Amino acid sequence: MPRFIAIAVIILLPCLAAGEESGFFAIIDWSHWDAILRSHVIDGEVAYAAIADDGGFATIVSGIATADLEGSSPESLLAFYINAYNVLAVQAILNGRSPSTNLGKLRFFYRDKYTVAGEKMSLHALEKGRIRSLGEPRIHFAIVCASASCPQLLAEAYLPHRLDAQLENNTRQFINDPVKNRFDIGNHTASVSRIFKWFAEDFEAAAGDVQSFLARYVDDDKVAEALREGKLKLRLLDYDWSLNGSFGATKR
Repeated sequence: MPRFIAIAVIILLPCLAAGEESGFFAIIDWSHWDAILRSHVIDGEVAYAAIADDGGFATIVSGIATADLEGSSPESLLAFYINAYNVLAVQAILNGRSPSTNLGKLRFFYRDKYTVAGEKMSLHALEKGRIRSLGEPRIHFAIVCASASCPQLLAEAYLPHRLDAQLENNTRQFINDPVKNRFDIGNHTASVSRIFKWFAEDFEAAAGDVQSFLARYVDDDKVAEALREGKLKLRLLDYDWSLNGSFGATKR
């Protein structure tokens, strides 16, 4: 290897490594969104006031609006759309929207439009037309509509090279969270999130039925076996649409 090339490689390697961690190989640089999440999300509780005061948040929204998706890998595309959904759901809350009422849901999910990669769309259109169409059922534990019964907002950005591990961890955490899902072998019931009804077709496509999908991630081996054998009847828990955080400051 010529000496000048070797020197250039040595100089660039640390920059490339740092760039990968900050989203260098993503469609847009998610480093500021990552910093916001790490600073203002604790165990899924979101400090919306602190995000509103962060001048860089508007830059993230603008980056989503103008992103160029041409030639993106499937991992980059999925990470982009998940991050975009979560950013825009936060933006909706900062805009004074809330899915806590029927009218609020209509505005939050359907009426309000945002620009994503040059195209105007609602959160519902982003989820159904862009995210779910990629055929990854674990996205339902990554996109967060700012509500208490949603999955926890991850305190880091989704990045292509880490996406599979992030989705896997999210799914396992959500399914084993006793507030979101409860399994009772003695009573032959599985009391589960309504997510498993609303998006049943996605889980069925991945595992044959909802019970089999749950069995992949339940930590208790006996519960997993009962689910696989169809011994647990699914019951739906009420969904809490209250805000997944506050407008007060969050302190670490």
